[in-house]
Amino acid sequence: LPAANGAVARAVNAQLSPEEQRTQAQEFFAFLYDMQSDLRDLNGDDKLFTALVSVPDTNKVKVIYGLGIGTAGIGQVSSVAGKLLALFGEGGGGLGPAQSIMLESTIRDRLEMKNIKTHEVAEIFEGGNHMVDKPVMKAQAVT
Repeated sequence: LPAANGAVARAVNAQLSPEEQRTQAQEFFAFLYDMQSDLRDLNGDDKLFTALVSVPDTNKVKVIYGLGIGTAGIGQVSSVAGKLLALFGEGGGGLGPAQSIMLESTIRDRLEMKNIKTHEVAEIFEGGNHMVDKPVMKAQAVT
């Protein structure tokens, strides 16, 4: 992919080297998926966290930044309380501020995916006529 060149990307690159960005991303991932961590800590942190969020029902992702957790005052109700809040897009003079996105805190829930390893796929296709969840025919050379 080409390097991002917007104002947000320039700000991130001015503060952190690519290696520091990777380290910070790993720390953010560990923080997010540690169920003992308090997401409210994001509101007081001055680190420039960024993350990729998958856009449902598409093959697109959004780069988000400026993360925090929504809160409500004592005895008050808020539609953003307990939700992960972030900014995306550039914003600017003629565009106005960056757009915001609100994610359910269930984003922290880990999903385990069952992946078939490459050598297992090769064995299935080389052997042929096996049942995985559908019949698999032996691979044939196409001329």
